[in-house]
Amino acid sequence: VDVLNAPSWLVFVTKNHICQLPLAKMLRAATRCASSLKMATPSRFYSTEPEVLTAVQGAAAIATLNRTKPLNALNLPMVKELQSFCQSVESNDDVHVAVLEGAGKAFCAGGDVVQIAKSAKEEIDDGELARTFFHEEYKVDYALATLRKPLVSLIHGITMGGGVGISVHGTYRVATEKTLFAMPETGIGLFPDVGGGYFLPRLTGLTGDGKSSGAFGMYLALTCQRLKGSEVVQAGVATHFTRLEALPQLKEDLAAVTSAADVKAVLDSHHEAPTDVPFFVEHKDEIERCFGQASVQDCLAALEDSEWGREQLENIQKVNPSPLSMAVTFEQLSRGASMDLKAVLEMEYGLTQHFMAGQDFHNGVRSKLMKGPPVVWQHASVADVTPEEVQAYFEPGEYQLT
Repeated sequence: VDVLNAPSWLVFVTKNHICQLPLAKMLRAATRCASSLKMATPSRFYSTEPEVLTAVQGAAAIATLNRTKPLNALNLPMVKELQSFCQSVESNDDVHVAVLEGAGKAFCAGGDVVQIAKSAKEEIDDGELARTFFHEEYKVDYALATLRKPLVSLIHGITMGGGVGISVHGTYRVATEKTLFAMPETGIGLFPDVGGGYFLPRLTGLTGDGKSSGAFGMYLALTCQRLKGSEVVQAGVATHFTRLEALPQLKEDLAAVTSAADVKAVLDSHHEAPTDVPFFVEHKDEIERCFGQASVQDCLAALEDSEWGREQLENIQKVNPSPLSMAVTFEQLSRGASMDLKAVLEMEYGLTQHFMAGQDFHNGVRSKLMKGPPVVWQHASVADVTPEEVQAYFEPGEYQLT
């Protein structure tokens, strides 16, 4: 509806009656109705506020995720805008650094999975969004990862799922005391995608010597464990840590660089190295023992052998992940440890389409994000998931990341 040029009255003609109603009155009634149903009000549809704000400030091209109500969750138009942002950064010789940030209290809470789940079951758009969204999302993840100019992601606030995908593969990630990281996808019947099969097995948080520990990434993926503040740097997810109040000055300093080579020096000058020992280092041996096993069933069995392990089992039960998602996730990370990012994203796109065709993702989103009935997963436990079922999810497809 074009409100500025719409008529002030609407006329309805039926067989026996002519009814003339003021448009303003109808809109007010529609707004009250939508509010009572917890739906989007008309004002949302008339809003012209961009969901991604882009600007060039000095040498810095800045993209700000601006969909604050759903915590900057990515939808398809936002993904398209980020693709255009990447192209503009590459083509502008005056830009030496790209900056990603989120408006409000979140960097990005993930993808708009409610709409994707509805699409997967053809409740809307005949399933087109479920097929298209992941394809376009992974393309922008890869484009950001392969920018020829430094990418600095200011991952202040909630950074989960799709928000991790657009940041973690880039050059630099700056966390603050308010950063909250997690890959919670198994809890809604999906898997830690957006390149999770690439970066999770390569995290260095347990070793402290720059070497990766596959067990640590497996721990984060299977437990949906959250990391806060400086823990995000210590885990290897972020590269730098600074206080929230210092971010405006950091952006000014990035805008003033004279070459891409200056970016790291600017970030280092704002970095506050954490001095405390994170909880996961305190439990390093347990994590290695329990999550370095040969199968997901062995991981869960190993957790039963210690008090810390049993606490993790309780936490997993609270998350109530899909058993199929856990089994697929274990295989995903095991394979991804020896694959490059492009190959991982192509593998993960195939996985998404299997999950779109199944029941767990739709049921998980409906139950946990749409206030539906308690979720009933396809399998009662991980032990009920057969190797053949897992293997079927990894059958090669025709998808290529182009």
